[in-house]
Order: sequence, then C-alpha cells, then structure tokens
Amino acid sequence: MSSASQQPLFLKLEALILPRVTLSECHSLFFSPQTVAAAILKGCSKAEIQTYLQNYDRSLVERQISDTILDRHSALFYAARRNAIDIMELLLEYGADPEARDPMNVPLLATTIMWTKWTYKNVDKSVALLLSYGASPYCIPKYIWSVYIKMPAECYSKDDSLHPMANWAKKYHRVVLEETANLSIRYHLNRASLTKLASKRQRQVARLLGCPRILHLPFHIVGQDHTLEIVMNKILAYDAMNRKRPLVLTFAGLSGHGKTELATSLGFLLDTDICNVDMSKIITPWELFGPAAGFDRSDGGSPLNNYFVSHADKRRVVFLDEFDKTRQEVRQSLLTILDSG
Repeated sequence: MSSASQQPLFLKLEALILPRVTLSECHSLFFSPQTVAAAILKGCSKAEIQTYLQNYDRSLVERQISDTILDRHSALFYAARRNAIDIMELLLEYGADPEARDPMNVPLLATTIMWTKWTYKNVDKSVALLLSYGASPYCIPKYIWSVYIKMPAECYSKDDSLHPMANWAKKYHRVVLEETANLSIRYHLNRASLTKLASKRQRQVARLLGCPRILHLPFHIVGQDHTLEIVMNKILAYDAMNRKRPLVLTFAGLSGHGKTELATSLGFLLDTDICNVDMSKIITPWELFGPAAGFDRSDGGSPLNNYFVSHADKRRVVFLDEFDKTRQEVRQSLLTILDSG
C-alpha cells in the first residue's frame, strides 16, 4: 500500500511553520504568502485565513498571493494538497494562479490529480474548481480525457503528439495520471475543453453583484449547457437591475435531467441555504404559508415563512419541487407573492 512517505520528490511540499503561535498573532507582520501556506499546513480554517488576508490591502495580496515559497510552490499548492476546496476558492478569488507550476514545471492541476495515489482523497471538486477559474485541461495529456468514458490506457497511442502545455509529462507522470484520473475528473477535463470560460470583465461584474461563484455553474452540472447559460445570464441581469420582485425560473423535464441538482447548486453557488418545498404534499395554501393570525398554531408559521424570516437580510433560494402536481388554489396563492415580492 502506498504511503505519503513514498511520494516522488516532485509531489512533496516544504514543511513550513507559522512565524507566531497563531495566525491571528501574525496580523501585525507584513503580508506573506509563506504565512498563508504555513497556516494551511497547520489546519487553519477558511475564516481564519480570510481574516488574515482582509488585514491587508487587497491589491497587495492579489499581487503577491501567487508568489512561490522558497522558490518552489505557491500557497495554492498547499490548499490543493489539503483538498481544502473552500480555502482554494478563497485564494483563487484573491487572484491565485490556477495554472501555477512547480520548479519541475508540473502544473498544479496535474499535481492535484496525482496526489490522490497517496492521499486517497476525492479531488473531483478541486479539479472542477481549478478548471472553472481558468486552469487549462490541455496541461493534462489529451488522450487521458479526450474520450473520457474510456480508461486512459485504452486511448494511448505512441503516435499521439502532446499539446505544448503537456510537454512536461514524462512517462512516469503519465502512468500516475492514467491511474488517478477517474471518470469524473476525465469528464471535467473534457467539459472544460468545450466550455467558454467567463472573461475577466464578467468575473469583475459578478463579484460586484455579489455572486461571483454563479459563473462556475457549468462545472457543477453534467450537460445542459444551453440551460446553464440562460440561468447564469438571468441571475446576473436580475442582480444588475436590483429588482425587488423575486426572480422566477421554471425547470421542466423528465426525472433525472438535473432540475433538483440545478436548484441545489444555485443555493450553494449563491452562498445561501436553499428552501426545498415538496409541492406534491401541499394540499392547501395554509400548509405552504402557515395558518392565518388567530388560528391554531398560527404562531408556528411554516417552513417557508420561517425560512424567509431567518434569511431576511440574505439572498434566498426557494425550490418548489413537483410544482406541476399542485392544486389550483395553491398556485393562485403564489401569484400575488411572485408578482409583488
């Protein structure tokens, strides 16, 4: 059985120590990517690292966050090694380079995949995250993912020429990648080669509107490219116009097409909890909105009302599942709310 100590040299990271006992005690020092990397190694949370980053001018952090530590790896490598997706996303939002390479020219994306041979961690989401922020799938030999449904070894041909971005991959690299690039990873790589990434301007606009992660939607849903583009554009346009009425999106299709998964992903990418209401079980408007004042249990409200109260100052996502099975009187009760907000 493989162990961490058996990792090849090019996959090993430097051992780092915080300059102070805790990360919070480092706030008085100059900003240092090495401190960030040491904090990640120490097991600090996203909140702790975010507080540290916010202590400095953002433009300064963005200029230095991709700097290599001891001329070897950037801080993003340490977050990827820990498979800390939330910290990876935080660093990427601060401008960390998703296409960073180590001193031996091995790309972060490839390193993230190959580490799994020794860590046994599922890095599917980490790979999708790096791709959504602009890491090129072409830094991985194309035969590994071009026909993603097949095992890479079946697609390999000695006559295939490597893409210039994948010239770093020697035989022993390719052997490890063939072993560690599972079906989900191969799908994400193939999908990224066909997906037009958001421009820097689009990312800036989405960040200003408070929903930068919505641009990563194509990397959370299998297929449905046209639908995902419409949904992203609708949400961005809605936020840009600062409308008070709720945005209503209707998803129709057979079971298994991803309607529920899409709604759930929207909640995650918009940084809010989602309220999922099974409309097939709602018989009367009272079950949806709770009894009117003066009636029994009116003080208890309903799951939907309680959700709105607890998220009064936040973005809200409500998924009305099986809406087509709802009674007419229940649908009518929603019209006023959907029209006026």
